[in-house]
Formats: sequence, C-alpha cells, structure tokens
Amino acid sequence: FPVTIKALKNQVVQVTTQDGVPLEGVWTPGGDTVLAHTHGTASFWGNEVFEPQLQGWCKARGWGFLSFNTRGAHLSGAEQELFSQCGQDFAAWIRWLQSRGARRIILSGHSLGTEKIAHWVRTTKPCSVSGVLFLAPSDTIGNQDRYEQRIGHTFFGEARTLVERGTPCALLSDPKAHAGVLAMSGAAYLDFYGTSSPLRNALPFRNYSIQPLPVPVLALVPQHDHYNITSVPAYTLALRSMGARVVVCDTDHDFNRFDVSEFLHDL
Repeated sequence: FPVTIKALKNQVVQVTTQDGVPLEGVWTPGGDTVLAHTHGTASFWGNEVFEPQLQGWCKARGWGFLSFNTRGAHLSGAEQELFSQCGQDFAAWIRWLQSRGARRIILSGHSLGTEKIAHWVRTTKPCSVSGVLFLAPSDTIGNQDRYEQRIGHTFFGEARTLVERGTPCALLSDPKAHAGVLAMSGAAYLDFYGTSSPLRNALPFRNYSIQPLPVPVLALVPQHDHYNITSVPAYTLALRSMGARVVVCDTDHDFNRFDVSEFLHDL
C-alpha cells in the first residue's frame, strides 16, 4: 500500500449504496463539520499524497474527515463504472455521515472526483453540503476528445457492438481507450462519452464556461497539469465564471511536493 494509506490511521468504514454496491472509506471523527474527500480515476482512499494534509488540517480544527471510495475505485472499478450512477455513491456516504452527526459537509474531489461532485451537487442541490473543494478539476470529455483526435477514431461502434452482443462488461480493444490512460468496457464508454452523458456538462473547460453550483467552491488548479486541455488562465476564467475562488498552484496534477492545506482557509 502507498505510504499515504499508512498515514491515515483511523477507522476503515463501509457503506452499501441503494443498488447494492459496497464502498469503503477511512473515517476520522471530529465535530459536526466534515470534509469528505473522494478520489480521481482508478484511485482509492489513501492513494493521493495530499490526503494526510487534509486529514491533519481537519484534526487541527476539530472537524471530521472522510476519505471515501466511489464505485470507480481501483483499475477494476474504473474499467466498469458508469458515471451516471455516481450519485448513488454520494447519497450513501452523505447518509452515513449524517448518521454520525454531521451537519455541515464540505465535499472535496480530485480530478474525475471533481466532475462527479459538480454533477451531483448541481443536479440534486443537497442541503447537507455547504461547500466544495476542487483539487485539479478535470474535463474528462475534453481529454477523451484529444485522445481520439490523436488516434483518428472513436470507440462508439465497437462499444455498441459489445453491448448488442450481450457483453457490455467486455473491454474495448484499445487498452488506453479511456482518455488514453486505461482500459474501459463498452458499457462504461457509452455511459461516459455518449451524447446524453451527464459528464458532458459537469466541468466542460473545453467550452470556456461552466454552470455555477449552489454552494461556494474553492478550486486549486495545478500550474503543471498534463491533463489540462486549455491554458491555466483559461481554466481560471472558466472556474470564475461559475463563481469559484481559484488558487493556481505551482505543482503537478497529483500535488506532489506541495502542501494543499496552506490554501484551505476559505472553506
């Protein structure tokens, strides 16, 4: 396991979504304010280098801290998850936090996790969520478009064939079909990248404008993020168009050798 998992020495907990998916997280009890963080593509709780920083920042303020998995955790989850189902994951964890006495919840996400949060908070407007933290906010559709332009084709035909044959969980032939990074099933591809996918409107940096969320947003944007599909100034303008407070950070996509806790005072 990564060192960060060993650093999060607290209670490992599990919830089950309404559709029966078990999810795991690590819980640090505190007061009735909680920072709840979720991971990016194929990651999982404890796998991101800044999580101990988030945990320590919360402890110092008497807040609770939860680092939680979605159904897209690990490579196996990322290959099969349907973006359209991510709301069930958030709903399960919010219910769990409320059962532990949480009254003020700030949702934090990294990379794809920011898009899941944006979609869910914008569409459900949960009264229990009072703020959002974006760490390396992402445009997965934009990255997919960039990869498919480079290789000269999409995977819609192959994905539909897999689904029509009754093998929706079979992987596409390109082991990097998912935005040039990892494998993906036919069903997952259609759900993520289809014309009616909710992912298209989550954080569309490619459109240079983003719909606002009903709660305050703090966004930490890495200056050297190879997943950015436009310039850092363009990302900043797009985030400000949705009302976010933006901090540009001299680091990479994963916030290596960077202390995110120095910039959380506005939460």
